[in-house]
Amino acid sequence: MVKGDLIVPDLIGKKLEDAKKLIADKKLKLGKITYQTNNDIPPGQIVDQYPKKDKTANENTAVDLFVSRKKKVETEEKPAVDNTPNDKQQSEPDSKTDKTEKKKGVEKKETGDKEVTTPKSGNETPKKEPEKKKEEKDVAGFIPQRKINSYKYSSGKVFSLAGSKGLTGAAYLCSQSALISGSGAVILGIPDSLNTILARKLIEVMTLPLPETIEHTLSLASYEKIKEKIKWSDCLLLGPGVSKNYETLELISKIISENDVPMVLDADGLSAFKDLKIKKRKHKIILTPHLGEFANLLNISIDEVKADFYNLAKQYAKQNNVILVLKGSPSIITDGEYFYINSSGNPILSTAGSGDVLSGIIASLYSRTKDSLKSAVAGVYIHGKCADLIQTKNRNNFTFKASDLINKIPEAVNSILNNRI
Repeated sequence: MVKGDLIVPDLIGKKLEDAKKLIADKKLKLGKITYQTNNDIPPGQIVDQYPKKDKTANENTAVDLFVSRKKKVETEEKPAVDNTPNDKQQSEPDSKTDKTEKKKGVEKKETGDKEVTTPKSGNETPKKEPEKKKEEKDVAGFIPQRKINSYKYSSGKVFSLAGSKGLTGAAYLCSQSALISGSGAVILGIPDSLNTILARKLIEVMTLPLPETIEHTLSLASYEKIKEKIKWSDCLLLGPGVSKNYETLELISKIISENDVPMVLDADGLSAFKDLKIKKRKHKIILTPHLGEFANLLNISIDEVKADFYNLAKQYAKQNNVILVLKGSPSIITDGEYFYINSSGNPILSTAGSGDVLSGIIASLYSRTKDSLKSAVAGVYIHGKCADLIQTKNRNNFTFKASDLINKIPEAVNSILNNRI
């Protein structure tokens, strides 16, 4: 939790109006109010709070209250979840009301016929936040169809900078998945010595050999050529397999700092973002770290991330003006205000290269929609749907590889679009 010089007061047992006044007196914010049926406690009395008492806070900390009531009523939420902002300030399809059921060790949120579980901790997720768990009918509305008069360069152009010696697979997977996900043209920028390998592997994806370091990674000398292709592209996919070579990370930092374009940043590329002070951008960057990479961004341990992933994710996204896709079980997406829980996917995703496939799917959507939040939400769902389709036809969940996910993208997208309202 972000440190400050305020302390959350003990509100349990107080009347609602008294609790509101105390929150205001402490210069904190009033969060969500959830009414809970409890015939043993007088109505209007605080039965629980989040954050808990004595937690370190700041003036932006919102305190959520859980209030006793004799009869169940709807949860008070602000803002309403059907007014989710996006890059174009368009509204999104409504999602069904979450139902929360408490069980030992997990918190289960159900929406329709889908469910996910999230681990409890000392800082467990508030019962009601402006959060959504996307269903297929919602995601279907985020996937653009091609117009009747479209051509390859009007259907989304992705420029991917990926790969290094020993990590050519990451370059292949992210660029191939971007193409299969619907982009009309994909160019893969790679170290010059790797061009022969990837040009043979990739038929429809175009390759761009670039100046390299002595370690066969992208060098700073490649920047001018890269800048030309960034201008050509509709979305830049940056990071899979680029290595942690110092010069390469310096190149990635330069690209991020000097180019305000739709961008997906993954894997090794995240290390270059860590110490950047990004000013307000027209186009939000989509970051796709797993727990270890996110812990590195914050300079904390993985256990600390797990203990407070909800608040840490939202705070990081808000402070850095990014869309954060935190990969896990389940994966979550946040823009700093809204928090999405993905309901697709299974352990088939736990394989090398799976994240590279995801970054390609998201980049493809971003290249066509220019909407960072919707692209991230839909991309994560499609990725999980690919694994679900594999699982339905197989008894095991462990004899599959990342490229199997790519082969399922057309079927996954078609299945989702069949649920379009």
